[in-house]
Amino acid sequence: MSSLLPVMKEFGRDYLQEIAEEQPDLVDLLILSCHLPQAKKKIILNELTNNIKNSYQGLSEKSLK
Repeated sequence: MSSLLPVMKEFGRDYLQEIAEEQPDLVDLLILSCHLPQAKKKIILNELTNNIKNSYQGLSEKSLK
């Protein structure tokens, strides 16, 4: 389970709704991924997770320069 899910509940924020307002396609793709066979779902979600992590790393590296 997500380690930040309790934080979301504590602050009473709907982060998925906030993301949907900025990037509705991302939320649609996440929802559609839930309906894929387990193996395909895992591949897509792992790739998405890695891409986002790499983006954060890239931002950190740029801020150090």
